[in-house]
Amino acid sequence: MLHRLSWLARYGTGAVLLCVSTFVGGLAGSAVAGGTTESQLEALSHLIGIVGAYAFQIALVLFLGWLAIDMWRLTADVRTAGFTQVATWVGGPDLARATSMPVVQRWVRALSSPALVSTIAFIGIAYALMLTSPS
Repeated sequence: MLHRLSWLARYGTGAVLLCVSTFVGGLAGSAVAGGTTESQLEALSHLIGIVGAYAFQIALVLFLGWLAIDMWRLTADVRTAGFTQVATWVGGPDLARATSMPVVQRWVRALSSPALVSTIAFIGIAYALMLTSPS
């Protein structure tokens, strides 16, 4: 999961840089093209919004799809061990000891079950694809 989140952060950085380069390219194009500066900046703002929206949708579909596939590949013991490892990294040994309690392990297994994660991923992907439909 942390590997997927690091990929998502790199993708987000790339998407932001793509929007910045779109803005700079638009400013360069507006220096050459005719029309008022206000209308060019408004069109450029609209273009950046479109590029950013598509980048967000692609990231959401890829991340949720990979997450669902990863949850199906991992066993319940591996998912619980991964949660314990993240809890140790985030909260230290006290939080790690709390994750060894049976009730916590049952919750982790339930909330990371492949069926639940796949359902959430399916809903998220459907939402992302609905964002691209014409209004």
